[in-house]
Amino acid sequence: MPAVQQCPACRSQQIRRMPASRATGRTIVTCQVCGMSAHGEYDDAPPQVVAEDEITPELYAAYVAAKRDGGRPEIWREMLATSLRQLGTGRGTGGNTRVFDVGAGDGGFLQLARDEFGCEVFGNETSAAAVRLAKERHEIDLELGDIGTLGHENEFDVVTMWCVLAHVPNGDRLLADALAMLRPGGCLVLQTPHRTLADRAALGLAKASDGRVTKVSDRRLPTHHRILHTPASMELQLTRLGYTDVTATPKARYSLSSELYLYFAGLRGPALKAGSKVMDQFVDRGLAPRIVLDVFARKPL
Repeated sequence: MPAVQQCPACRSQQIRRMPASRATGRTIVTCQVCGMSAHGEYDDAPPQVVAEDEITPELYAAYVAAKRDGGRPEIWREMLATSLRQLGTGRGTGGNTRVFDVGAGDGGFLQLARDEFGCEVFGNETSAAAVRLAKERHEIDLELGDIGTLGHENEFDVVTMWCVLAHVPNGDRLLADALAMLRPGGCLVLQTPHRTLADRAALGLAKASDGRVTKVSDRRLPTHHRILHTPASMELQLTRLGYTDVTATPKARYSLSSELYLYFAGLRGPALKAGSKVMDQFVDRGLAPRIVLDVFARKPL
């Protein structure tokens, strides 16, 4: 794959390349202007549809079950309510509000938007298994395919993305497609991984060790997470693409259970159980690192 030569967020050429990880062989680049970190190589191919024989409904259901359910619906409510207030629409009166969820998973968020807020709900998935689960679990009809292929333009009041942006090869393309889908004045709502001070320290350690000590940076930018944004990188990218009124706020929010996070970090046995209890307490009290950005932006009128 070609090497990254400019920042995927702000398009600056002031990027710094870290030594390749001795464990994975991957490189990470950081931007000296906006502070983001990303994979050092890029793949510009659009997302492909995944058939059920590749990811079965059972396997996708297991992935959904691994999510940290305790806080997620409340986060959905909070962020959707904020977007409706920005649109001048109150909770429970969103009957004319059209919401499209990009990468909607099993449709849980759209079910909440429909049943609790009265919104008209739409969404897509590139996994055929997810489309089936959304229908079976919530009576949500998702479209199968990348949003750039679905032909929507100026149709929706709110477009949401829950940890989708970091997974796609071309963030500009995804965000531009979302902008085209929004009605003038409509609201983009998204969450995406945040580059924290801990990430900066981990990259410094990787550089000082010439790629030998990279467990944290490898975990934070694995193959499926391509970029860690900062508030500045998110604002610069969205503004450059034509959005207005951009806000990006770091939050201590964790989508997977503490046990899974620490398992992937290498803990096992009694240390895993004990560590997960401690991490749960930090997350519940808001003391854990703010690894997620809550982002809101508008399409100009």
